[in-house]
Amino acid sequence: MRKYVPYILGILAFVLPLALYVRTLFPTYVPIDSAEFALCTHFWGLCHPPGFPLYVFLGKIFTTVWPWGSVIYRANLFSAIFGALIILMVYLTLKSLKVDSKIAILLSLILAVSATFWEFSISADVFTFGAFLVAGSFYLAINQKRTAAFFLLGLSASHFYITGVLWPVFYWYFYKIEVSNVSKESKGAKAWFLSVIIYGFVFALGFFPQILMFFRAEQNPEINWGHPSGLVGFIDYVRRKEFGSGFLISNPVLTFHLAKFFKHFYFYFRETILEFAAVLPLFMLGGFFVNDKGAKRKFWLILSSLAFLVFIQLFLLSTIDPGGDDNPFQINKFYINFFVLMILALGVGISEVKRRFFEGSEGVVALFLGIILLLYLAVNFRTHDFSQNRFTENFVLDGLSTLPGGSLIITVDHPFYFGSLYEQKVNGKFTDATMLYFPNEKNRDSQNYHPEVFNRAEDTEFVEKVKEGKSLGAAEAYVLSTISKNLDKPIYIVQGSFEDSFFRYLKPYIEPYGLFWRVKPNLSEKTDKARAIEVFNNLRNRDFKKSDFEIRQQGFEAVTYAISYHSTGALLGSLGDIDGAQAMFKKSLAIDGTVTSVRDELDLLEKIETLSRDKDKLIAEKNDMRLGELGNFYFSIGDYKDSVEIFEHAITINQNSAQFYNNAASSYANLGQMDKAQSYYKEALALDPKLDLARQGLENLQLVNGQ
Repeated sequence: MRKYVPYILGILAFVLPLALYVRTLFPTYVPIDSAEFALCTHFWGLCHPPGFPLYVFLGKIFTTVWPWGSVIYRANLFSAIFGALIILMVYLTLKSLKVDSKIAILLSLILAVSATFWEFSISADVFTFGAFLVAGSFYLAINQKRTAAFFLLGLSASHFYITGVLWPVFYWYFYKIEVSNVSKESKGAKAWFLSVIIYGFVFALGFFPQILMFFRAEQNPEINWGHPSGLVGFIDYVRRKEFGSGFLISNPVLTFHLAKFFKHFYFYFRETILEFAAVLPLFMLGGFFVNDKGAKRKFWLILSSLAFLVFIQLFLLSTIDPGGDDNPFQINKFYINFFVLMILALGVGISEVKRRFFEGSEGVVALFLGIILLLYLAVNFRTHDFSQNRFTENFVLDGLSTLPGGSLIITVDHPFYFGSLYEQKVNGKFTDATMLYFPNEKNRDSQNYHPEVFNRAEDTEFVEKVKEGKSLGAAEAYVLSTISKNLDKPIYIVQGSFEDSFFRYLKPYIEPYGLFWRVKPNLSEKTDKARAIEVFNNLRNRDFKKSDFEIRQQGFEAVTYAISYHSTGALLGSLGDIDGAQAMFKKSLAIDGTVTSVRDELDLLEKIETLSRDKDKLIAEKNDMRLGELGNFYFSIGDYKDSVEIFEHAITINQNSAQFYNNAASSYANLGQMDKAQSYYKEALALDPKLDLARQGLENLQLVNGQ
């Protein structure tokens, strides 16, 4: 029976993680990329560069053949299967490294229940598939399957280019160490050169999925990022020209800095310590004391590969601040390959420590690892049981279900865009809405999907009105031009923290509408206050906080709700609905209580509420100072109508206050009553010729009027 134990443990190394992942599997799409990958596999399309062709091709086969569950569930399950296969591959590799079966299975399962590995094994994403290719390459290399190892490494590099840096490490392992007896004379040099050619060619064969992707791109599939055309267009696509290079992201805001590089190392080591019980990584040091020559070579293959990948990957990520609040990425997903290699090195280290200090007491080491495994399983199960998590799906549905038919929707939000496409193309919902996605200033993909939207005349008058006094970047000008071509349609822009700054140039031509801004070309159009409130009545996502979410991007989605409540509150305040504004601000704070500006605005509304109750009393008492304070408060929340009324009362009481005239003039100007504003600015300057605010206001009015 004992001889069957390794085989039984091998079966468990696959079955146990798979059962865990299926139990906690996401039932629907989740940020950032799962909806996109589900669509790509379903339609055999082109995802964002470099396209991940082998993943998409095999995913297409699996999601077509597997008969149960929705399209997104099958795509999520595809990741779960490869997550479990990695654990099996790690177990088999540890066994090849002469690690005891019990320790091998426990270490493999510790990897399976680590937070990062678990999270990316239960939703559609390319990271578990990529890690499987890496794990398979090392299994073959350690078992001296040289040709197969180089081929699988080529497949891995065709999936994630960065793993191509391991080619020289593999070559060094096979030919600089294990074949060290090769003569350095001309015959040896020829053999060395020939081996480089052969294994370079085998490695290059691993890029055959790109050939499949090229022919598929020429067929213009339903999902077709970048719409590459011809060989040149395809080369630009696979080398990520749109994003700046093969690895980095082209963005004027994201710049490399050495401090970010060191910060990435801090975050990586912190994550490693947290996910592997602090003390476990230290056991890797045991590998340095391996005496067996073959085992030491294998240890150095793993350790040098880990060092290569960590250094280069973190260097390439150093355009991003890993701790920045505006960082849109879950950086830990890039650590999965690192963790796979670390577990292999850890297995060698623990085996050596066990041999030197616990010979005959293997049970102590196994007990220690078993306790760690159970602790991490218990802790991470509470935070990684996503089997009921439909927040992102509800986020998309909460947005789309509020819009009128025929809407044109503009977004820079990746999960919202592909979630909406999933609802349209797979679930057949909201098919009359047109989705426009602007991921960066270079991408013009929407023109290929919806040429009818772009092949229209630009409303130059609207463009000039919006641009007046502003300096727009290329992306902003492109979006503005697109909007101006479609002003006859209902146009909506998804709100968000980044969007709040990016689309600021459109104010005052946008107003909040649920989770969107509605483009309002005609400034004289009256706001439907009742509708602005009503769109929040039937939201699926209710009673949640930003802090509830383990997934960073879902926290951003929660912030979109907070921003939307806040912007609607500001709108209601400007319309004089103080109670409605307070209710919206309180909902915003309930979601994200860290935003002090919203709390300050609530305090301001409370002050307005208090002073407005005493308005008649203040007028009767001729308390012009307190009235002026109330008028300023109304002006601060954009309620210019009430602001004018209060300042008129204050002026009646104190006709010698240049400041009152100036403030009333500013309120009239914002109401569009320019003649009244000009008259009051002149009165203010007559009372106080040195009042710069009044002079500047009058000059601005005259500039607008062409005087």
